[in-house]
Amino acid sequence: MLAWLVRDGSSWVRLWLVAAAVSCTARASAQVPGPNAPPGSESEAAAEPAEPPGYREAIDNAIGEYEAGRFTEARTLFEAAHNVFPNARSLRGMGMAEFELRNYPASVYFLEQALAAPVKPLTNELKTETEVLLTRARSFVGKILFELQPPEAALTLNGTTMPLGADSALTLIAGDYSLKVSAPGYDDEQRALHVPATQVTSVRVVLAKHVEVLQPVQPIAVAPKRESVFESPWLWAAFGVAIAGAAVGIGFAISASDAGTVKASGGSSGIVLEGPR
Repeated sequence: MLAWLVRDGSSWVRLWLVAAAVSCTARASAQVPGPNAPPGSESEAAAEPAEPPGYREAIDNAIGEYEAGRFTEARTLFEAAHNVFPNARSLRGMGMAEFELRNYPASVYFLEQALAAPVKPLTNELKTETEVLLTRARSFVGKILFELQPPEAALTLNGTTMPLGADSALTLIAGDYSLKVSAPGYDDEQRALHVPATQVTSVRVVLAKHVEVLQPVQPIAVAPKRESVFESPWLWAAFGVAIAGAAVGIGFAISASDAGTVKASGGSSGIVLEGPR
């Protein structure tokens, strides 16, 4: 009997190991949290969708760049990861990078989205940290509610066109801006805009319809027609005067000639005496 136990001792060992494994598995199953476990528990992790290929590498690289203080690169990699697998963690990463880049309006947007995202939701600890950072980001921005007439008017701030969302609102870094509102068929309006931090301000802009002012029509200058010299009345008047003058002259000349020639007279005798010629 002893020889058999010794000979088959490995079987007993294997049997004991299997029993031990089953016992450990049972204890581990008893420790798994139920469906009401807080966020971040193992049950929640098991319910999360599988990460697609490329996501984990992008997230790890983004975290590495963030921890190294290269926030522009981190922002790009967080966005790349989000494009592969949109979720609360990638949104939070973008919001944190934007905060460090002092792009506070974008930071507010991404952090708010991260708190509401249902995919890979933030744990209670991450939510608390995100809310603190969101409060800090909001302290640097103000919100402007625009009412534009006409509603399709384009809005420009400091020379950059700013599209409005469905709520016609913009979250901007606190400060002063140059506002321009324009629309086809309306006169542009330009004004100074002050954005106070942590406040919501309403701005109403009503554009006036453009009135076309007609300019007076300038008469077309026409070059005067050049008259022929023979068509000039002055020429013919002068010519007439010359002819009249010539005629008068000839008349006087003839009269003078007749006056200088005296016909010989014979007197009462009738005898005419002529001198030598």
